[in-house]
Amino acid sequence: VIIMLKILKQLFEEKKRASFYTDFENGNRFNYGTVIKADEDYSVLQLISPDGDDDGIFCVETQRIYKVELQGLYEKKMAALCEGKVYPEYKLTFGDDGIKNAVLSFAKKEGQIVSIELSNSECDDAVGFVESFDEEICCIKAVDEYGIDDGISYVNYEDITRIVLMSYDEKRLMRLWRYNQQ
Repeated sequence: VIIMLKILKQLFEEKKRASFYTDFENGNRFNYGTVIKADEDYSVLQLISPDGDDDGIFCVETQRIYKVELQGLYEKKMAALCEGKVYPEYKLTFGDDGIKNAVLSFAKKEGQIVSIELSNSECDDAVGFVESFDEEICCIKAVDEYGIDDGISYVNYEDITRIVLMSYDEKRLMRLWRYNQQ
């Protein structure tokens, strides 16, 4: 983790885009983007879609990032697709309470739908709006695949291993949720 953390921090300082591999089961699956912040516990990335568009925020346990690629053919292709594009600057506030707290706080404050993975399940175990959280529990106002309110989910804070927000999936759900609120 220490060596990878050093690489992540260097990428952040140099504002370099890279491919980040986090799925040991599928070595062909990765995310492309920039490092927003990294520490020994969590890393938060701003992702870019395969089409070169903003694809939201991806927060994952730093130990899950097992490979970073730079300057390969894919990265060169992505540089061409990103040429001249302006990406949003997400205003996350990082304090002493850690990266995971900062991401959940940002999602709550901005009223954004999150997809949360628990215990490295590789699934979206809880999807919806962050209602509240503390160091023990996180309360999510659940939203289903059709953008319909679907109750409340309580998850153990410690079990959260990945948080995604403002990706294509969450943006689509947000549009559907807003439509259903009319």
